[in-house]
Amino acid sequence: MKRSIEELTKNGWNQERAVRNIIDSFENDKVSCYVNKDGSLNFERYAIFGYRELIDYWLFSDWKGRGRCEHFDDFLKAVSYESLKKKAAVDLDSFLLLIEVVYNCYMIVDNVQLNEEKMKKADISKLKKLLDDELNNLQYRADYDEEKELVHIVPINPIIDQEDAILTPKNLKEEINEYKDQLTRGNLKRKREILFNMGNEYEPKVKQLEKIYPALEDAISFLLNRMNVRHNNKERGKYYCEKAATLTSFEQELIYDRLYNLLLLAFAIFENQSRLDYVATLKQMCKKDKDEVEKK
Repeated sequence: MKRSIEELTKNGWNQERAVRNIIDSFENDKVSCYVNKDGSLNFERYAIFGYRELIDYWLFSDWKGRGRCEHFDDFLKAVSYESLKKKAAVDLDSFLLLIEVVYNCYMIVDNVQLNEEKMKKADISKLKKLLDDELNNLQYRADYDEEKELVHIVPINPIIDQEDAILTPKNLKEEINEYKDQLTRGNLKRKREILFNMGNEYEPKVKQLEKIYPALEDAISFLLNRMNVRHNNKERGKYYCEKAATLTSFEQELIYDRLYNLLLLAFAIFENQSRLDYVATLKQMCKKDKDEVEKK
C-alpha cells in the first residue's frame, strides 16, 4: 500500500529533492558507447551521449512502445514531460508518472543488444537504482511487459491498494487501465472516447445513483453532457456551453480526469450497493429465524 506523506517525511524523504535527482540523472548523465563514422552503433569511434540524444538518434525508431510518435521529442511531448516535471514536485501521482516515463527511457537503452565493450552498463545503473529506490519508498515497483516493451509502475502489494480494490465493469477494464497509462496523457481524443464508453456503461444506472448519491449523479451528468464528452459543446447550437468553448487543453484534460474518477466512484458505489443488499437479505433471514425460535 502506498505510504502516506507523513510516513515519508518522518524518514527525511523530500519529494522535490527526489524529482530533482531523477531529472538530473536522466538529463545530465552520460552513456558511453562506440559508433561508426556513419553514425551507426559499433566499434570504430568511442563517444559519450546523453540519454535523450542516444535514444532519439539510434534507439527510438525500434521501440515497440513508442505508439505513433515518430521521434523521441514527440514522445516526451505526448506524455507532457516538461509540465510533468513541475507537477511531480508537489503531486504523488505525477511523481509516479514521471518515474514511469523515465523508467521506460532507461529500458530503451538497457534493452539494446550491445555487449560490454560497446556499451558500459555501469553508466546507466545509477539511474535504475535511483528510480527503484524512490519506488520502494512509496511501496511501488516497475513491472516490465516484454512483449510490448513497456514499463508500468504498480503497487508492491496490489491486493490492498485502494484504487485496484474498486471493481469496474469487465468489458471496460482494458480501457480504464489504458486511461491511467502515462502514454494516454495529453491524448484528449482517446480520453474522450474512453469516457464516452464509460458514460454509456453508467447510463442505465443513473436513476439508481440519483437515489443513493444525488450530488454525484448531478456532477457526472453535467460533465458528460456539457464538457465535450457526449457532445461538441464548443460549437454554437443545441449543446453549446461558453465555458466548454474556452477551455485550454490543460483545463479540458483536468476535467476529463475528474470525470474519470467520478465514474470510477459511481461504479464502486453500484458494486457496494449489491453488497449492502446482500447483507440486508442476510439480516432479514436471521430475523425470521429468531422470530420462529421465539414462537416455539
